[in-house]
Amino acid sequence: IGVSMKSIQSKFLTIIISGILILAVAIAAISFASMSRILEKDSDMITDSVANTEALKINTLMRDVEYVVKSMKNHVLSTVTSTDFLADAAQCNEYTAKAKETFNAIVGNFQQIAGFYLRFSPELAHSDAGFLISKTKTSSAYFQEHPTTDLSDWQNAPENEVCWFTVPMQQQDAVWLPPRVAAVSQLEVLSYVIPIYVDMTFVGVVGVDLMYSAVTDMVSGITVYDNGFAYLAAADKSEVYFSPVSDH
Repeated sequence: IGVSMKSIQSKFLTIIISGILILAVAIAAISFASMSRILEKDSDMITDSVANTEALKINTLMRDVEYVVKSMKNHVLSTVTSTDFLADAAQCNEYTAKAKETFNAIVGNFQQIAGFYLRFSPELAHSDAGFLISKTKTSSAYFQEHPTTDLSDWQNAPENEVCWFTVPMQQQDAVWLPPRVAAVSQLEVLSYVIPIYVDMTFVGVVGVDLMYSAVTDMVSGITVYDNGFAYLAAADKSEVYFSPVSDH
């Protein structure tokens, strides 16, 4: 009986120890899973926080550009009150000369701006009416005036040379153009352009070219943990415009 009791006690002890070990493993697994969910949730929160903070900086830059262009548009509308104004070449040229100074003051020391322009419809004014003031790839430190693009045959011109004119005219609304190399400056830019209407008639556009590097530099500077990075994509994510990692 003594031997039998010891054997039973040994079995019970083995069962109890096994149960404790199983319970310990189960608790450890549950704790690990719970901790993983907490860490994952915290990671997502940190990532979202960084993304929202940095996106706000980029959005602020782009809103500043929009404000500049809207101010330019308001200046045009304060003077060009009828389409007849543009038909008079002398009046049109006189206003254009004054607008250059005003727009330059509006742009001010906005370092990220690559260029700004005012162009009138060739159907209402002469085909090169307006101006283009821009930095260039070889001289990106200061603005200089450049000959305007001839719009007399804009329907057959290369898209990259006239998209800043045709797209806002066709959409009849302010637009951000996708990244491109500007035909005149040869700088990679993002353009914000607003069409101008007088008495419901399209009379031209005003726009600003923003240095694309001003945005991509901000995107490159966004990091999360050791390997996290940001990239710039279309709103529907159909196209990645910029990524600091070459294989993404």
